[in-house]
Amino acid sequence: MGFQSLAQVSSTYGHGDAHTLVENCGNTLILRCSASEGGGTARFASQLIGDREVLRTTVTKSRRLTEILGSISHGQSYSVEAAVLPSQIEQLPDLSGYLKRASDPAWQPVQLQSNAVRAPRQFGEPIAGNDQARRLRDVNRGKTSEGWAHE
Repeated sequence: MGFQSLAQVSSTYGHGDAHTLVENCGNTLILRCSASEGGGTARFASQLIGDREVLRTTVTKSRRLTEILGSISHGQSYSVEAAVLPSQIEQLPDLSGYLKRASDPAWQPVQLQSNAVRAPRQFGEPIAGNDQARRLRDVNRGKTSEGWAHE
């Protein structure tokens, strides 16, 4: 399933069913998407990727006028924040994103490769451009490797 915005899916299936459809996909690829009013698709994608726990260390130095060295204190605090912010999803470069496979619970950053743009195929022309496809096309047109097919 592919879509450009969560609003597209919501307008077709309704808000609740849209979230259910998207959240239950086994493999998910998120590319750059924008945020509409209320965060939209970028916010939903950020929530889909999930949160991370962050350990922050703080160092505080203090000294009274009567002390020469002063004191230093260290502290640590845990906080939970979005693993990828909606604004980061909005600013992804072309063909960059995040991939979650059904066989791996972790999201992975990905960079897709672009293929050169090809001319459109003629209706009925095989997708493959190899010799086998060419032979199949010739047989379908009544030609064989020895010339025209006999009936």
